[in-house]
Amino acid sequence: MCTRPVGVNGLGLSVEAAGRHVDQMERFFSILPDSMPAFTLWRKLLVQHAVLGVKVHDARLVAVMKAWDIRRIVTFNVSDFTRYTDIEPLHPEDAAKETM
Repeated sequence: MCTRPVGVNGLGLSVEAAGRHVDQMERFFSILPDSMPAFTLWRKLLVQHAVLGVKVHDARLVAVMKAWDIRRIVTFNVSDFTRYTDIEPLHPEDAAKETM
């Protein structure tokens, strides 16, 4: 996302700039370990929602969220997560409004 070109819904950052942003984010967010329950949930989601192509990555995020009982995700691609009704996707602008 960070290094993906702006024209295809990315931020267009260099690898170095993306690295600096990730360094900053790691100060505020926990990094969750992968787990067998997340893998099992992911496999179920792929079949349940007939997930194809690059959308399997979104399903993986949802599976990890479910495994850790996380209900909200901040994303520029809210529509990519609407099929998963038990999580709440938030656009960064909407998430920022909630913190004000």
